[in-house]
Amino acid sequence: MKLGRIEVSGITRIVFNREFVWERKEYNGLVEPIWAKISEDGSWSYVRSPKEIRDMLDYMLDNPAYRMWVHGDTLNIVKE
Repeated sequence: MKLGRIEVSGITRIVFNREFVWERKEYNGLVEPIWAKISEDGSWSYVRSPKEIRDMLDYMLDNPAYRMWVHGDTLNIVKE
């Protein structure tokens, strides 16, 4: 699946400004995995649905203040 020009089908982690991480998690056999924001202690501090993550990424792709690139299974996002 592509989001703009970025292939995102194998993405399991999103790193924003090198500070916090969103990870894709399987949860109770849901059809689509959820995305969990991981705290420094390893706990989940916030959860988003796949649609909420796609909407957030769409917004960032349309905004020239954000730069994105893929490295392995990680999508890196930096606000310039």
